[in-house]
Amino acid sequence: MDFNTFLKKYEEIVEEKESFIREGQALMNYLATVWFDEYERITATDIDCFYNDDLIPSTLDHLKKVWKIEKMKFNNRENKAYETEDGIIYHSRSVALTCSIMCRYNDATYVLIGKRSKLMDNAGKLNMVCGYLDWDESIYDGFRREVYEESKLNINEILSSDKYSIAYHNKQPWRVSDSIDNDKQNITLNMGLLFKADELPHVEPDEESEWMKWVKVKDFLYLIEPNTVAFNHQQVLLDFIAQL
Repeated sequence: MDFNTFLKKYEEIVEEKESFIREGQALMNYLATVWFDEYERITATDIDCFYNDDLIPSTLDHLKKVWKIEKMKFNNRENKAYETEDGIIYHSRSVALTCSIMCRYNDATYVLIGKRSKLMDNAGKLNMVCGYLDWDESIYDGFRREVYEESKLNINEILSSDKYSIAYHNKQPWRVSDSIDNDKQNITLNMGLLFKADELPHVEPDEESEWMKWVKVKDFLYLIEPNTVAFNHQQVLLDFIAQL
């Protein structure tokens, strides 16, 4: 957008504006949407017309002299495309699932924790149930599948059985997070479940874990060294608890 286009659009806004909005206010509001850095610079000077329409000529004269729209800068690397027999496949960032599964039992709260096997990266470290969203499944289906695959805990049974009382359950993530500080650069969907039980449900590990068991939340958060936990899962659990 050049200055003349900006000016024309501003004049159209003035013609359509509500009576309670001053022309100087309309000018500065529109400037903030197209060139926020210059908007901030002007608000620190004596030519800011937001509260004084008499300064509109000075503001416009200044903008005409300095007008430029800085090019947007991006640091992205485009997804690589690979030709296969089934068509083009793109190597794109993966959608990960982190599952905070907690159970209140006998006046204590437990979280489902596994120890990563030698087959996995971060072998020997602890983590909550986690994995990746597959093709042809919803977020919630991926959540249920990962929990079942890694622990044999059947979420459908937890939700439908009279043995359990549900305190938190949502089919959508309680948080979506991302990171570009590592090679994986996953988009992570954080899912959660909190229920009460008269006894801890039976769980067992798959090949990705040496063991899978219920661990008291306070022990996992405060008695286990952070460098023995993968993927910052202690902080993830703290964040989940904080939004309950």
